[in-house]
Amino acid sequence: GRAVTLLREAGFGWFDLNMGCSVPKVLRQGAGAAMLDHVDNALAVARAMLAAAGPGRVGFKLRLGLDAARPVLPDLALRLEDAGAGWLTLHPRTARQGFGGTADWEALARLVPHLSIPLLASGDLFSAADGLACLERTGVAGLMYARGALHNPAVFADHAALCRGCVPKPQDAVGLKAMILRHIALARRHCPGRAALWKMRSVVPRYVRALPGARALRQELCRCEDWEAVAAALDKFLDGCDSGTAQSHLF
Repeated sequence: GRAVTLLREAGFGWFDLNMGCSVPKVLRQGAGAAMLDHVDNALAVARAMLAAAGPGRVGFKLRLGLDAARPVLPDLALRLEDAGAGWLTLHPRTARQGFGGTADWEALARLVPHLSIPLLASGDLFSAADGLACLERTGVAGLMYARGALHNPAVFADHAALCRGCVPKPQDAVGLKAMILRHIALARRHCPGRAALWKMRSVVPRYVRALPGARALRQELCRCEDWEAVAAALDKFLDGCDSGTAQSHLF
């Protein structure tokens, strides 16, 4: 509640509590999906956030439970709705599954009729086509692209194109380079010191993972100690991309 109050004073108005994170170091702290094993405490946190933010201004991301032996749905979802939640997001795996196996989209479809607030889907949405298939199969109100967006931020534009009945524009070398340079610019603006460089050395290979030579680029980026070296590695990898204008804003 105090965190929400401080953030509201800073100008923020909408909040989301992730009770779905399955990273072990998060679970060990009793946070993320570990909250699903202590439902009364999870509801106390939810009510404190809603009291500070106002009804409907907080959403909650859930999983099916900590493991298959301790399911929390639909009971927890209904109690969060009664507390004033504005929306819920469900990643239909247990915390113990992590990202293993296949997301149970049928669990999304089963939960939808129980709720009067929007339910968003997460899990195995690696492309815009996956997203539209999930909407059709489950009846959810919307989607939360996660790992799919990390590999391809254009997934949102692709989704919008499909919703208009258009074929998404294929990503060419020029567009890919522009997207990477934009990410670099944002990282340099918002990350302190050399943290942006270390971050981008791991992020860039995600964007090009499906292209020939991606592993070699990853290895080369790990040896880069400055932005000029990163730019040179990208130019070499995306040979023929005329990116001089874009680079002039960054290097």
